[in-house]
Amino acid sequence: MGVPVLTLSGDRFLSRQGVGLLMNAGLPEWIASDADDYVAKAVAQAGDLQRLAMLRQQLRQLVLSSPLFDATGFAQHFETALSGMWTAFLQKA
Repeated sequence: MGVPVLTLSGDRFLSRQGVGLLMNAGLPEWIASDADDYVAKAVAQAGDLQRLAMLRQQLRQLVLSSPLFDATGFAQHFETALSGMWTAFLQKA
């Protein structure tokens, strides 16, 4: 951890993982929409060394404080979803 990753958004599960991680970490500027956007973002990010160094210093804490590491929140949302599915199932039965 500590090195930001540029990702190319796509329509497959694997390509969406990078998007999900970066969005939850609050880094949407690291997501490219197509090949030209990917190159442009790579050049722009690599060209701002001061911002890149600052991001590297903050990245670990940024990710740790994001929804990605909120186990309690995830468990609560998961419990609510399961309860809702169970209630919907019972109403159809």
